[in-house]
Amino acid sequence: MNGNDTQAKLDRTARPSELAQGISIVAALGVFGLLAYSNPSTPGVLVAITLGALSGAVLWWALSTTMPRRHLDGALDTLTQLGTIPLHDQPAPTLSNSNTAAAYVDAVHMIQDQTTGRVLLLTSPSPGQGATTVALNLAIAATRLGRRVMLIDADTTHHGLARFLSTGSTPGLTELASGELSLSEVARMLTIDETVQLPLIPAGSPDGDDSLLGGLEIGDAIDRVSERADLIIIDAPPIGWSDATPHLAVHADGSILVVTPNADPTAATKTATKLADVGAPPLGFIVNRAGGQAPPPASYVAGSPTSLPATDAADAMADTESRS
Repeated sequence: MNGNDTQAKLDRTARPSELAQGISIVAALGVFGLLAYSNPSTPGVLVAITLGALSGAVLWWALSTTMPRRHLDGALDTLTQLGTIPLHDQPAPTLSNSNTAAAYVDAVHMIQDQTTGRVLLLTSPSPGQGATTVALNLAIAATRLGRRVMLIDADTTHHGLARFLSTGSTPGLTELASGELSLSEVARMLTIDETVQLPLIPAGSPDGDDSLLGGLEIGDAIDRVSERADLIIIDAPPIGWSDATPHLAVHADGSILVVTPNADPTAATKTATKLADVGAPPLGFIVNRAGGQAPPPASYVAGSPTSLPATDAADAMADTESRS
């Protein structure tokens, strides 16, 4: 499915709620117009404004409660479900539970079946749905399957992978985007265990200019890494919560939406539409924490990152390949 088809189908999915909103606005304007015309004095106009707004609000509420509510599956039925990650009682970021690990392996296979693209952006409709945990564990699963993976932390608010990096988030992506530092100076190697090491680029300073993330420096860096990498995963904040995501989307071949079972269907649909609008049409979605609520916050990091100031991302990728 190409980007235009995806966007058109998502637009059709969002129409019922937009229709209710449109009808309510028209009704409110109609009531205001009739009352203001019949009594054009200042008090009459004020009454018309009040009654018009009230009638529109009541009609919107009535339509919203009587129209069939969409569930998450219905809201995203135009997209492919790429995986279901079961609820787990282990802290993030990396999960060794056999059922959970197997679910990530299955998701990697599904993604491979959906696209030949190498640069994928992962995000959620809102914070707290586990997109960062999913991005990290997908990268680990793909590495264990023999793929050469680079992980990019694009959450410059430090709510992404930076929470799990003992060496901090700077320097990183924002310094690379501004041209202050080179790829070799911002790349790190995250050691997961004795068999898995994962090259990554931290987020960088939160004071950076997000608009630069769509620039040539980032594009050139991604092109350089993709010469050696099979897969580049960009962990991005929710598109409505950060300016970074739409700028980074220009570099992606597609996007993956991470949602929990109780995610707001309307927000999920709008996020998918926005991703298509900015040039990263969704390949599908992954349901995270299926079967329950979120586990307790992480209290430790499974894996220890080490800084590689003298080794660039492309060399790190080659080094990873030589150990596989």
